[in-house]
Amino acid sequence: MNAFQILTPVIYWLLVGLWVYILGFLLRRLRLSHFKRSLLNVLIVILAIDALRTLFESIYFGVSHTSRSGFLPIGVYDFLVRPEIVIIPKTLNVIAAVLMIGILLYRWFPAEKRDREFQEGIIKKRTAELKKSKEAIARTAREWQITFDASNDGIWLLDVEHRIVRSNRQADRLFPSSAGGEGPRCWDVVHGTTGPIADCPVVRAKESLQRETMELQIGDLWYLVTADSILDASGQYAGAVHVFRDITERKQTIERLARQTALLNETQQLTHVGGWQWNVEQQTMTWTDELYRIHGVFPGELDLGGPEAYRAQPRML
Repeated sequence: MNAFQILTPVIYWLLVGLWVYILGFLLRRLRLSHFKRSLLNVLIVILAIDALRTLFESIYFGVSHTSRSGFLPIGVYDFLVRPEIVIIPKTLNVIAAVLMIGILLYRWFPAEKRDREFQEGIIKKRTAELKKSKEAIARTAREWQITFDASNDGIWLLDVEHRIVRSNRQADRLFPSSAGGEGPRCWDVVHGTTGPIADCPVVRAKESLQRETMELQIGDLWYLVTADSILDASGQYAGAVHVFRDITERKQTIERLARQTALLNETQQLTHVGGWQWNVEQQTMTWTDELYRIHGVFPGELDLGGPEAYRAQPRML
């Protein structure tokens, strides 16, 4: 007896042990599974049938080769090789194949179809939700842009490097070179410089992380320039909202009033005539500078709503 005659039955019985373990494992999984109609259960049943077929075949050939090797009576081998016995494992293979095909036809394919329809339903639902979300985002963006463009102030959104990433319609009118492009820095557009000007509100806002303002004259126009810091989730500077408000009319009004006040003061000084105003509701009095000079007092020395001011009035008259 050579080594192969001993090794062959050993291998077959080793296969028997392995397939017994595999079949037991599959049956336990099938018993413990809560998904009675899932594709996983169908697959487990198919694997269990194939494991049972392979186990029977391994036992058959294991017994046959054990008998042939002399570990069992030789009559067992003679019995197993008879044609009517040999056909049994082959028939079992055919039966197992038919069962697996039947399971595929009546369980696997319908279950696969249901799962596919379920997945397609989920995809359609998610697609519809995504479409609604995109439409809502687009609608919000349009509304925001309309509001952004409706402002009479020029507005820029700046990134952390002070580059213009977005501008509204008024800003594009005021500074056409800021529209489009690859994001010029704000001082390139406004001042034509390579760096920020002195007291730049954007630079100050980056340092203070608060609103910074300044009045800026560009040609004959005056602007109130503000910079509001944009902070990221960690509280770090991430950019700024840069706003230009035309205050030319207000500045002109203030200058006109200043000139008129200076003219009035000069006229009163030349004519040595002072004036005062009494606010009935607030019970307060306001004097011109010349009236203070006439009475030889400085602004703030008299309580213009008190008795001293009243006593001073007859002397003025």
